[in-house]
Amino acid sequence: MEETSLQNNIRQNLFELLFLVQEKMREVVRGLDDHISPGQVLILRTLVEQGPMSQRALGEALSRDKSQIARLVQGLEASELVTREQSRQDRRVFIVKACPPVLAKISGFVLEEKALVTKMLAGITEKDQIIFCRVLAKMSESI
Repeated sequence: MEETSLQNNIRQNLFELLFLVQEKMREVVRGLDDHISPGQVLILRTLVEQGPMSQRALGEALSRDKSQIARLVQGLEASELVTREQSRQDRRVFIVKACPPVLAKISGFVLEEKALVTKMLAGITEKDQIIFCRVLAKMSESI
């Protein structure tokens, strides 16, 4: 299929933006741990923003299956970034909590992430931001 000049322009701009954002996010999480995966960052971010939760709730929040979440949490636990405690209500359930030093680092990460997005959206009208949000959602659904 032949690429139109508009598609070419979108592709070039999109990938340039993706690489710029990726580099900025690497700078933000650099102090956290060199061996932490993007999925683990998402888990830590979710725990900071929403508080301790079960592995099942994490899976639902991040649209990941149980085995993926279990692997990611095990890695975080081995790195002493989270703890797992048995639920008092249901002994089959484990509650995942971010360790205190991680809470501060990830809270800073979230603030820097918000600042980056605010900077990226400067000068873009709210109407265009709404359209952009819809386009991003459609693009995500298409993958």
